[in-house]
Amino acid sequence: MQDFPPRLYLSGPSRIRDIDPKAVKALFAQLTPQNVFVTQVSQTFEGKAKNAEKWYKTKYAAEAQELVLRKWRDARSLANVTLPAPNPFIPSDFSLRAAATEDLNQYPGGPCLVEEAAKWRVHYKPDRRYGKPKAYAFFNIKQPNSIFGTSTSPRTSVLARLYRASLSDALNEFTYDAAVAGLGCSLDLTPKAARLSFSGYNSKLPAFVDSIVRAIASHRPDDEQKLERYYDSRII
Repeated sequence: MQDFPPRLYLSGPSRIRDIDPKAVKALFAQLTPQNVFVTQVSQTFEGKAKNAEKWYKTKYAAEAQELVLRKWRDARSLANVTLPAPNPFIPSDFSLRAAATEDLNQYPGGPCLVEEAAKWRVHYKPDRRYGKPKAYAFFNIKQPNSIFGTSTSPRTSVLARLYRASLSDALNEFTYDAAVAGLGCSLDLTPKAARLSFSGYNSKLPAFVDSIVRAIASHRPDDEQKLERYYDSRII
């Protein structure tokens, strides 16, 4: 943010400017099946690869797949393949919620308690040091000791890890667009609570939190095939 004005916060480091439309069209015109080069690497090709490359003498074979190229050239358009929908998490408001007036020579103070009830406590601390239109939100959701606390068993520990793996997959629908727009979230299962952490631009953070919380509330890890995959990749 120190390198770009507010209007270029998102596009500054990634957008390509001064594009030559003719050069772009000429490049796209070369992306045809006739110009494709497909590389396959497999031990099953041993004995079929008769040529050897210059430097490491690696065996290889090259052949034209006329039938495949013809199928690609004559392929029909897929009606259900479309451009992605507009990203709902792209921020539009970069105004600051608090002025950056904090003395950098002094140790920053902690958050203050702004709300307390029988079931929750809310703390808040405005950013007066860095001057960025971003925020962090942390939710600590206490659970019974039998799940995350002192009475945790190997079974509940494994179930918690399975749930987190399943939930991570289910949230990809939201987290990908959010990550592109500078938002992020994580779920940590601590001995005292389940901790949800969110970060990103102020203007879209509430909508992002709402989407994630609704997805978590409706998530049911009941896909047996996915669970079996988690057994191999996450648990054992």
